[in-house]
Amino acid sequence: MNILFITNNLGQKSGWERYSADLRAALSKKGHIVSVVSEPLLPGPLQFKRLFFLAPWYAFLIWRNQKSFKNIDCIHCLVEPYSFITFFLALGLRKKYFITLHGSYAVKLFKNPLFRFFQKIAYKNAHKIISISNYTKQRVEHFMKLENIVVIPNGVSEKLLVSQARSSISSHTILNVGALKVRKGHMIVLEALKKVKEKIPDIEYIVVGKGDSDYTATLEKFIHDNGLNNNVKILSGISDQELNSLYTKAGLFVLMPQSDEYNFEGFGLVYLEANARAVPALGARKSGAEQAISDGVSGFLIDPTDSAGLAEKIIEMFTHEELYKKLSAGALGWAKAHTWDTIIDRYEALYLS
Repeated sequence: MNILFITNNLGQKSGWERYSADLRAALSKKGHIVSVVSEPLLPGPLQFKRLFFLAPWYAFLIWRNQKSFKNIDCIHCLVEPYSFITFFLALGLRKKYFITLHGSYAVKLFKNPLFRFFQKIAYKNAHKIISISNYTKQRVEHFMKLENIVVIPNGVSEKLLVSQARSSISSHTILNVGALKVRKGHMIVLEALKKVKEKIPDIEYIVVGKGDSDYTATLEKFIHDNGLNNNVKILSGISDQELNSLYTKAGLFVLMPQSDEYNFEGFGLVYLEANARAVPALGARKSGAEQAISDGVSGFLIDPTDSAGLAEKIIEMFTHEELYKKLSAGALGWAKAHTWDTIIDRYEALYLS
């Protein structure tokens, strides 16, 4: 098949980019031809006014450049804010189109009545809406009923898989990878860390990411005020090789996303990326982590506001060798069951439907 992707970029800087790059690689591996329209032809995905009010114009620009993607069979929009542009492009090319819904931006635009109107048109007219989790599907259907929605969980790259589970607790290092923003729940982990440090003095929490400077300053103040300077590191701008080394070093991966009406974690690919290295993961209930983590197998799900419960689980996992080895094996098995090689058949069937 010839498939046209509408996305912001192919890379590793965001969930959108990683999903786009990995899906394209998986489809290409199966012999499909995937063409890509992205920035700079399209504005950034957060320039909402341009994306919606100038959607016909951007669809025309893509259409005008269609020599590079002749004879396409379908269009797949992989970034929610580009959905209205995709609607017009599909209309002009007379092709069916698909939209993937990830997390917050699947519903965030509903906050504005005008954007909500445009977004609903794009959603309703799609051949299929692909939600990366049941949780994202539920959040979208709180605002509108969709008859054309299916759930296909994220896949993880086979290249990340290690050969075997861990035979012992490698370190007392907790890793977190993701943007520095309130929604990612770093503060809950820091609250838990105060309690964990009493039992495990050498506990280490490494946060990889960048984001809001005020929020980062708030985290740094909490770290200083609670005597955690020697236990917490916040890193940004590291290479892929350095990140892989941190996953290898980590004994546990923890991400405790917080949800509100328009902001939530739709899946959490980083949980699977940790599992692929045989690292167990702890995540939050009431988020897409409910699909990314197999509770009691690849890690555990915790109440997103329960720092005491999180602390207890971290201590339990770092002080019970047999439990840890069981979870490490379960994590690697869970990741193997969610590689793109196992997921891609569902996309192929959907494109042909």
